[in-house]
Amino acid sequence: NSVGRWAGYGYGGWQYPVAHFAAGPLRVGGIAGATHHYFFNDGGIVPLAAAVVTVPLTPTLALDLVGIPRIKNATYATLNLSLSWQFR
Repeated sequence: NSVGRWAGYGYGGWQYPVAHFAAGPLRVGGIAGATHHYFFNDGGIVPLAAAVVTVPLTPTLALDLVGIPRIKNATYATLNLSLSWQFR
């Protein structure tokens, strides 16, 4: 992390299927939580939230898009793209 020490995280999230494709449901939702011991806020607690969209590519592979808004003097705006694979 930003200050080279341990950090704590606590998050919860939820997604709702909004459309169905042959590969699976397109899901939209969000996550919210908090982290601490980062450079911002002198290591104090920083709230974080993100919008999440999961796009199915195959029945076991999906593209996840996570958008984190900027919180002034606490976080940078971030767009994360990742692949998730479901073991069956």
